[in-house]
Amino acid sequence: CQSAAVGEAGLLTAVGPALSAAGVPAVVAMQLSVRLAAATRFAERLYTALARGESLQTAVSLGRQALYTEESDGASWYVPTLTIRARDPGPLY
Repeated sequence: CQSAAVGEAGLLTAVGPALSAAGVPAVVAMQLSVRLAAATRFAERLYTALARGESLQTAVSLGRQALYTEESDGASWYVPTLTIRARDPGPLY
């Protein structure tokens, strides 16, 4: 999934930024292709944290931390992105 990838045609060619520009309050997307195992691990951590009542920002952070510590490629951790379209920088629940 490259839903946050920016193409030569501009920022809004990617699904993530286009959704944000269309008014979606928060978008979790991937900048690059990611291995299925890494995507699954990220999603597991993300949804587990959300189910525990953690904020979206914390959930994405925990998912990225899991990729950093548990994936051997050394690169998967920076692929997930979170775009927030809000003036209030507080946690999103």
